[in-house]
Amino acid sequence: MPPPFVSLCIPTFRRAAMLGELLGSIARESGSERENLEIVVSEDPSGEGPATLAALEHHRSALPLLRHEVSPERLGFDRNFLRVMSLAQGEWCWMLGDDDVIEPGGLGKALAALRAHPGASGATLGRHAYDATLEHRIYQRPFRQAATREFTDAGEMFLALLDQLGFLSSTVLRRSVFERVAGEPKTQGFLGSGYVQMWLLMRMVQAEPRWLALAEPCVGWRADNDSFNERGLLGRLRMDVEGYARVSAGIFGLDSPVHRQAMAFVARSHVRHHIVRAKLGGASLAYTRDALGLCLRHYARHPAWWLHTFPLLLLPAGLLRRARSAVQAARARLGR
Repeated sequence: MPPPFVSLCIPTFRRAAMLGELLGSIARESGSERENLEIVVSEDPSGEGPATLAALEHHRSALPLLRHEVSPERLGFDRNFLRVMSLAQGEWCWMLGDDDVIEPGGLGKALAALRAHPGASGATLGRHAYDATLEHRIYQRPFRQAATREFTDAGEMFLALLDQLGFLSSTVLRRSVFERVAGEPKTQGFLGSGYVQMWLLMRMVQAEPRWLALAEPCVGWRADNDSFNERGLLGRLRMDVEGYARVSAGIFGLDSPVHRQAMAFVARSHVRHHIVRAKLGGASLAYTRDALGLCLRHYARHPAWWLHTFPLLLLPAGLLRRARSAVQAARARLGR
């Protein structure tokens, strides 16, 4: 049989119930779109093995090309990402977080876009944001790249999609290009960082600089369910600060204009988000001290940090909470 056109690649760990919701969203898509679709689930071993098997069996009749592999040892996110890619056989590999879902009609939109851009090395798909139950859409900031387009310059692509590249379920990779770069020695240095997928994605764009940004929402993202939160507030902040810095500097160079612009954007967006979340969650003075030291090492020369994020680090949590409530009320009045 010819290889499948697309492999849906799902690394999973301890999320059997949510994995079942994801598989259900795939099963509800058009049967004609699922005919040449492989689904590969790579499970990091946990005590939920029987529940994962039950979720898989519940949907197997609707998803006949469903494969399930359990790692013989605990891998962690980065190594499980590499493992599920090694198991896939499709021309394209659509990475899916085990707690997200396919939007109604999203599978057809994504497949049509890939067929229309056969020379692309990969794609970033649009998404909707939901609450933790997936029952209610929630506000998400407009993306920097709001229209569908194909990029042919790695730096332009990186800056335009920087607010989307870290989201696993929006990522589709051409398997042949991925395999060309996955074995490079520098890949090993990203294992355990949570950023191996972004490093390899950007190496793919360097190798073949054609990348599709599809504006149409194809996936639904579940809020407040970040598995990396187990690293703690400071650990989660450090993961993004150091991850973006290493990828950006490694691809474009520490003194490049692209790196400087990327770090300014991360300082006023991702870092700002983490600090607000930590402050609202009752972060300690030790967190404030350590977060300040971490950010100064990376962002001291970026005005965006001082203007947009540094003041929030010093703002009392009570004032920050009232300001956030006012913003949320304004959005509700505007129907957002």
